[in-house]
Amino acid sequence: MPTLVGKSGIVHEFTEIIRVGEDAKVIDQLEYEADVNDILRLYLKMLDVGIKEAELKVPGITEQASKLATMYNIKVTIVSRASTTLTRSRDQTIH
Repeated sequence: MPTLVGKSGIVHEFTEIIRVGEDAKVIDQLEYEADVNDILRLYLKMLDVGIKEAELKVPGITEQASKLATMYNIKVTIVSRASTTLTRSRDQTIH
């Protein structure tokens, strides 16, 4: 599973990390409907590792969580439950 070490020294796991030069985008995927706590959890990981762009793939999301994701620059992608089998092995670098 791809990881990044935060300023705190904590090792954060992500479903996918996409690197573009010096920048990176992280993607997390959940197998259940996301709520506010899930958005806050991802946002705190973003802050700690210094990432400005993230995506959360979920089969559903609460209205409050969706609004919060927008405020925190977290793109939410709704995926079918069949496609939520986590594929946590990709860590791509794009040049």
